[in-house]
Amino acid sequence: MDRDADIGLVRRFLALHETRADELAPATYRQPAADYTSAEHLERERRTLFRGTPLLAGLSADIPEAGDYLTVSGDGAPIVVVRGDDGVVRAMVNTCRHRGARLLEGRGRASRCIVCPYHSWTYDLTGRLTAQPGAGDAFADVDRHDLGLPPVPIAEGHGLIFVRPDSDEPIDLDAVLCGLGPELDGYKLASYHHVETRTHVQVFNWKFVIDTFLEAYHIFSLHKQSIAPQYFSTGALFDPYGPHSRLIGVRRSIVELAGQPEDSWSILPHGTVHYVLAPNALLVHQLDHFELWRVFPLAVDRTLVHTGLYAPAAPDDERAQRHWRKNLDLLLQVTTTEDFPQCERIQADLAAGALDELVFGRNEPALAHFHRSLSALLSD
Repeated sequence: MDRDADIGLVRRFLALHETRADELAPATYRQPAADYTSAEHLERERRTLFRGTPLLAGLSADIPEAGDYLTVSGDGAPIVVVRGDDGVVRAMVNTCRHRGARLLEGRGRASRCIVCPYHSWTYDLTGRLTAQPGAGDAFADVDRHDLGLPPVPIAEGHGLIFVRPDSDEPIDLDAVLCGLGPELDGYKLASYHHVETRTHVQVFNWKFVIDTFLEAYHIFSLHKQSIAPQYFSTGALFDPYGPHSRLIGVRRSIVELAGQPEDSWSILPHGTVHYVLAPNALLVHQLDHFELWRVFPLAVDRTLVHTGLYAPAAPDDERAQRHWRKNLDLLLQVTTTEDFPQCERIQADLAAGALDELVFGRNEPALAHFHRSLSALLSD
């Protein structure tokens, strides 16, 4: 983050804190309840947002070495992202050309080739078919070069990896990020180390996962027994970047900066920085590490959630691994026992017809921006 911008964020918050105020949107925003409950609306989202729009597949830190792979299978055709021997990342359809078997699951290292578990058809790290063991001349009338894994558009930069699941259109990453790239470069994301990713299914609409992180207003009430003593419920700092956004939830420790020279100020570690990477990813800087949330709809009221943690240094011993696992435990304890049960109840009530719309306050600008952005992407 640029140094002047960093100091400016602290200045913005301290000005708000003097009156316990919020930065307000021009007007309230009315969000149709049907956007969370309509199967027809979900199909539009799947077709436009999850298949034609560039999606964050993961971080460069997920696949740092040749042969490392990461799968993307939340919606649409399954995809595998692999780093080649040349250091280049490639994305391919994660399905064997023989009988359609899934090639790889989760994440891991494929060494120098990808082998189908069904009949051991073998592909190199570029997707080229190299062997059909035990087949003899059974496929002699088919050109092996025509049986490679179909490529998927991919772009890597600023420590991020994006794919476009259902389109041949190349990805212009800087255009996709709408100015966020230089700020993300300051974190040196590619130098981080993946610790663990946990996957679970929640019984509510996928957008509720992102909504959870887009306002601080609820902290004093919903989280009074957990994180409320550490965070303010007012003064969250919001900035849009095209369809994306940055929201900074501010820790109470920031008041210590008020009497110090401005050139010593920094929003970190006093702020938890949430980057929404539309449509379905959330990258969070928390004290000394990053968290990555990727969400995919399984049904209008069922969501696949991947939550990963990335440390600034490789956790090479059991003590370090316990430390980071505890961080991930605490994160998921708050969300799965406080935030997500509330989302489940809201989903059930909206599905029952309790409300036609939700009303987002002027003190929730990031929430309104997220839903306006989704509407704009759907319209485009």
